[in-house]
Amino acid sequence: MRKWWLCGVLLMAGCATQVMQGYVGRDIRDVMVRYGPPDNAFDMADGRKAYQWRMESSSVTPTYSTTEGRTRERHDGDRYQSTTITTGGDVSTTTCFYTLYATWNEAARGWTVVAYEKPGFECL
Repeated sequence: MRKWWLCGVLLMAGCATQVMQGYVGRDIRDVMVRYGPPDNAFDMADGRKAYQWRMESSSVTPTYSTTEGRTRERHDGDRYQSTTITTGGDVSTTTCFYTLYATWNEAARGWTVVAYEKPGFECL
């Protein structure tokens, strides 16, 4: 099961990389039209500008309840005792930053995407 999960993560990370790669050579405003304004934008030492979009995803593990019952003679006539154990229900949040690098394009009078950072395994 773990192998299938890892394959799924790798495929989704690959999809994110393909999407980001698809913006290389295009105006950064094309990305903004699709995903909204970046969460961060800052100048790099080499003259490029970095644009970052922050995305959060949350997941909840399923909740399972197990009830175990026993028949037991007691002096008060009670003959049944049960125990319920509940597990799961944990919330996990992942924060990912998707970063595109752009250089000024005088002809287009805007910033053109020239590179990107590959997202981590946990990022889709």
